[in-house]
Amino acid sequence: MEAKTNRMLYWSNILCNIIIVVNIFMFALLLLIVVSSFFTNKYSNYVALIDGVKAGFGTTNLKFISFDTEKVVVLSSLTSAMKIWFILRNLVFTVIIIKVILIIKKVVKSIKSLNTFYMGNIAYFKHLAILGWIGAFFSAFNFLTGDEDYSMIHFTIPFGPIAFAIACLILSHVFDEGKSLLDDKNSIV
Repeated sequence: MEAKTNRMLYWSNILCNIIIVVNIFMFALLLLIVVSSFFTNKYSNYVALIDGVKAGFGTTNLKFISFDTEKVVVLSSLTSAMKIWFILRNLVFTVIIIKVILIIKKVVKSIKSLNTFYMGNIAYFKHLAILGWIGAFFSAFNFLTGDEDYSMIHFTIPFGPIAFAIACLILSHVFDEGKSLLDDKNSIV
């Protein structure tokens, strides 16, 4: 059983590393596309926003298009302020994802070393809950302004990040209770 648990924890760690690398790569690609649009419209005329500016957790949905596509919002039509907003919003989501994964790696490491119920994990889950609430705040709205006479704003209730934050708070209390029970057991012996 221990070998199976160690194998699962090993693969969890590998998966966490892959998620971090993919998120950094995707943000770097988005940053390259948006920043290049400040200097030239050569490629930004072929990059469009998918579904406008839906609110929700995640990065901006950009897609390469051809000119015969139906009316879409192309990157070249966005104001500089809007492009900066896309970069900052995506940076916030990328940082949240990376911080969540790094904290999960710490929890996995503590489980592997059999230090499951200790103050560090309780603090980690509280920190994850805070990141969830920050993600919920930035997921609740998004907006768009363009060079032409149009603007859009979109609000939503971000159930995913809210559920994540609540689950992490519950887990912090579960781990706190586990620590109390472990302390009671150790004081009896």
